[in-house]
Amino acid sequence: MIKKHNSLLFKFGILFVSFTIVILLVIGIITYFLQIELSKRQTQTNIMNMSMHLQNLINGEQGHFVHYQDYFLENYPNMNIPYDYNGNYLDSQKYYFEQMTKYYPGRTLDVDILFEQLNDEVKYAYGIYMHEYWLYIFESAKKTFNIEYAYYIMPENDKETVCYIVDAVREKKTIGNTDYIELGIKANNPLQGHEMLWQAWETGREATGFDEFDNEFGKTYAFYSPVIINNKKMGLIGLEVTIGSVNKIILLNTLWQMIIIGLIQILGMQLLLWYIDRKYIAKLENLMTGVKKYTEYKDPVIASSIATEYKSKDEISSLANETASMILELDSYMKNLVKTTWELTETKQHADELRNLANRDALTGIRNKNAYDELIQKLEEDLKKGKTKFGFAMVDLNFLKKINDQYGHEKGNLAIKKLCKLVCEVFKHSPVFRIGGDEFVVVLRNRDYESIDRLVKDFNDSINIIAEDIYLQPWDKISAAIGVALYDPAIDKSVNEVFMRADAAMYKRKQDMKAAQS
Repeated sequence: MIKKHNSLLFKFGILFVSFTIVILLVIGIITYFLQIELSKRQTQTNIMNMSMHLQNLINGEQGHFVHYQDYFLENYPNMNIPYDYNGNYLDSQKYYFEQMTKYYPGRTLDVDILFEQLNDEVKYAYGIYMHEYWLYIFESAKKTFNIEYAYYIMPENDKETVCYIVDAVREKKTIGNTDYIELGIKANNPLQGHEMLWQAWETGREATGFDEFDNEFGKTYAFYSPVIINNKKMGLIGLEVTIGSVNKIILLNTLWQMIIIGLIQILGMQLLLWYIDRKYIAKLENLMTGVKKYTEYKDPVIASSIATEYKSKDEISSLANETASMILELDSYMKNLVKTTWELTETKQHADELRNLANRDALTGIRNKNAYDELIQKLEEDLKKGKTKFGFAMVDLNFLKKINDQYGHEKGNLAIKKLCKLVCEVFKHSPVFRIGGDEFVVVLRNRDYESIDRLVKDFNDSINIIAEDIYLQPWDKISAAIGVALYDPAIDKSVNEVFMRADAAMYKRKQDMKAAQS
């Protein structure tokens, strides 16, 4: 009797378990580091895009930004921004314009009056308005680009200290019983450990890499780009992301993947060993039984039977050859399975990419008419099910033909893209579609549906602000009409009827705007 731990079946089991463990470790390690690298590249791309976005916004407000920074650095101890400031800077903007009108009627900053000529009250209103505006810009960009920390700092000459001018992560100070945002926080950022920060400041160019350090949030990457206005270094845009939480998620996903693959391989191994036992080990045991019978009984019939059955055959070699052939077939099967799985995955990804491209507008990147038609079908189905809380906001760009004719279609495209950005910023919680050359439609849902009056006002206020901005180029000085319609069961029999009412309201608004200009 062969002991269990000496049997071929036991040895095959040990071999397969060892093979499974090695394969799982190799796959797990490769998968983990590939996902880490992909995550890091995506993070770096987000940081670069956000830095470029903020640079463009600051460059578009150069004169105002210089006034704001100079005033902030001199007066931030006396500037009080409510800690619960919700990003609505329009009230402070309105108050600033009221003060300008009160003390300097008919005069425009940097046109017929210098910032230095303003009185303290107007300067203070301007400083509060600009700080709330840039705080809104940095906080909004942080959310849009999924970056944990964004700020604007002014390095000091000691190469140790930086002053936080705009900080998207707020700190609190209390005056009396009221909480305000702590402004002008100074931090000690020495050269050692912050090489990229001081490199960007001294060279006046974007940092060539990331500062890496550990803090209470885990491992953090920090990127810096300088703000230069009129060949003068103003400060640095700083962006930080933490990767510790992302790495944990990747590790957990990898472990789950290894567990699933391991269970599949264990099940396959058990089935394979059962097959070997029934088809090969049992035959070898039968041969051993026949040999023992012949040894015991010396029956030539049995010997003859063995000779006849196994003549010119090496049973162990045959078993080894069959096992090797089986392993080769299993390996071929596994490779074909992996290849087929990869091809199916690649095909699905390609199909998803094609569908995504088919539903995206090439100029603006938002969803196009095709995606809009698909959503309309779903709205019709929802309407039949009794889901009636929806509406449309139609937006149409004014004077596109004039821009195209006078400045070229490239400038017209810039105007379309700027209007698209404004629509998306106002209607943050609803899908936006470009359904024509200069036509956009917003399908109102949820929070935007409930707040439509305020959003329309915000949109028209933004259009009015753009119209009053004398520093904008003609193609940047966009004008647009908006019309809104919410589903009303008393008058609407279909989704299209709601759309037509919104379209009519938009054209009515467009006519009113033209009449007001004539």
